[in-house]
Amino acid sequence: PIVEDEGSDPVVFNEFQRATLDTIDAMMPYVDIWFVKDMDSKVQATFLADQVCSRSVKPIWVSWRIQGWEDDHYLLPSGDTLKDAVVHLHSWVPNIKAVMANIQGVERNENAISELRKHTILGMDIVMGCYSDVEPEAQRKLGGVQGLEKMSERYMEDIKGWWEIGARTIGTGALMPPEDIALLTGRRQKKRPG
Repeated sequence: PIVEDEGSDPVVFNEFQRATLDTIDAMMPYVDIWFVKDMDSKVQATFLADQVCSRSVKPIWVSWRIQGWEDDHYLLPSGDTLKDAVVHLHSWVPNIKAVMANIQGVERNENAISELRKHTILGMDIVMGCYSDVEPEAQRKLGGVQGLEKMSERYMEDIKGWWEIGARTIGTGALMPPEDIALLTGRRQKKRPG
């Protein structure tokens, strides 16, 4: 398997490679930016980015899932450090346009961006950022309409923090209600009461 994950079936590398290349080729005419998202290891991210790079001149963005913290480094699910993943990626795929970390919490976002910045080649024109997904287990625990409202509130708290640390671009996901999207885009100053 590429990555040991309790929720996933083992994947033989050749099967993964064949499926990946077929997917890249099928998407090629419809893509403006390639987003190699939520990578679990340095090898996985570098392999996918390299395959895209060899077939397309479009910008490539890469993100890694952060699973923990150990010895002053963020860890990916594979056990690789975020530092090693960034250095490995830059050594193999030079034309990356953005690197990101999927991690929750504004302070951890700021620390992860600092780590991305430290290990990106000096002088590269590259976007750095963070985003956070609600974990499937948390979604199940929250559940229903009330759960969606709680997730939305939590996300809006993160957004306030991202603004405070200087984020220039903030996007949203499918779970955000219209009034929060309006607030996020500046079309509303505050939420409706009740």
